[in-house]
Amino acid sequence: MDTPPQFPANNSSKNIRELIVDNTLKKVFHFGAAMEYQKALCKKINGKPRSVFTWAIAEVLAEKPELTVQEFEEIVIKKVAEVTQSHTPKLTAPVDFVSHKIFSYN
Repeated sequence: MDTPPQFPANNSSKNIRELIVDNTLKKVFHFGAAMEYQKALCKKINGKPRSVFTWAIAEVLAEKPELTVQEFEEIVIKKVAEVTQSHTPKLTAPVDFVSHKIFSYN
């Protein structure tokens, strides 16, 4: 993420904390490589310079809390395309992970 996350003490933030702590995203995607690739892709979003890639991930997780890896990949790519038409990241999950839920309130 852009900066280390700060979590309020409510229930939904606990789920986000667990998602990051257990490295689910890192297990599913080559997340570090994607982040390195996207470092230069920053735009002003809501008046602040942001990494388009991390902004899209945060937006997707906030809007749709329970997704399969395949759904997550497709929605993040579309979200990035809302802001920029170039350098769209490829979040290529291994075939055995495509139906794995990456985030769930349950």
